[in-house]
Amino acid sequence: MRAADRLSLRLLDPLLDLALRAVSRRTAVILYAATGAGLAAVTGLDASASVFIEMRALYMLPVMTMAWFTGFSVPLVVTAAVATAAEGVVEIRGEHFDAGIGGEAWNSGTRIGVYLFAALVVAALRTRLLAEHTRARVDPLTGVANTRRFTEAATGELARAARYRHPLSLALVDLDNFKAVNDIHGHPAGDRVLAAVAAHLVATVRGTDLVARLGGDEFAVLCPETGSADMRALLARLPTTVDCGPAPAVSFSIGAVSYDNGVPASVETMLACADAAMYDMKASGPARRGSPRYSGDEESLA
Repeated sequence: MRAADRLSLRLLDPLLDLALRAVSRRTAVILYAATGAGLAAVTGLDASASVFIEMRALYMLPVMTMAWFTGFSVPLVVTAAVATAAEGVVEIRGEHFDAGIGGEAWNSGTRIGVYLFAALVVAALRTRLLAEHTRARVDPLTGVANTRRFTEAATGELARAARYRHPLSLALVDLDNFKAVNDIHGHPAGDRVLAAVAAHLVATVRGTDLVARLGGDEFAVLCPETGSADMRALLARLPTTVDCGPAPAVSFSIGAVSYDNGVPASVETMLACADAAMYDMKASGPARRGSPRYSGDEESLA
């Protein structure tokens, strides 16, 4: 990828993330008020012009904004109708030309048709972008977050925990005998195992925790607002063997880190600490597999 393309993505990605967020009720009220104010301002500017100036592009802006955030909805149709009426009234009062009742009806129909067509294009574009945006952050096999989504979330949670001195925890989950499943039962069985483990993790952790597949047979569970005591309780709910239905049951090792007082400087450091705890558990042998290996604030749990 060219440097210019990387720079464009770095600049535009945060804006796109913001623009694709779901609209809350409070944001919707602000949006409706801003749309009404925008239409009133454009209408006033159009009516005050001493000469005929094409203002349709300005009338279009509130309609397209409404289409982006609400899709093809009742507020959008109302906005398009108001824009059509406002433009028509200004045109008639300005006496730019006399088109008659039939001509003005045609003009109004054409206007609202143009507005609604533009709105449909904008709404369809947002739907497509949202689908691609989501697909780029979701692991297609398991349906949980992928590495990109995890890195974004972990970076944000690290910054928040550092600023407000909040606790933060992370668990890494690695399947012990996954290669044997693939070798003996085939990759379709391995895919079923990964999907079952991901579903098990999502069902076990809290809704505020983020489950991600980091690649291969390794998963991560990011736990905001979670100190060492809460992390121990969470790990106690995670058995180290999962029944995968038609696929063979698998066991997995868990390494976790928890930060009660201060967090590391980077996501990479936090991952490395959890990874070290996980491999420490693997090295301890099958007799120790019943308990996750934990390290946090220089504290470990065998």
